[in-house]
Amino acid sequence: MYAINIIARALVAIVGLLIALGEISVGDLGSPFQETFGIVVFLFGAFRVVQFIARSRDEDED
Repeated sequence: MYAINIIARALVAIVGLLIALGEISVGDLGSPFQETFGIVVFLFGAFRVVQFIARSRDEDED
């Protein structure tokens, strides 16, 4: 279950990166908006990965 969580959360970050680079189009958004949206999605995915790892380490210590 640990690996599935990491993969799913990392996938969000990867999709955000692809959106920011223009590899995945998000409707009719202009380039600056698409880049900003991609960066926000990437940061959210990265945050979720870091949060999950930190929380699982805290649970392992208890």
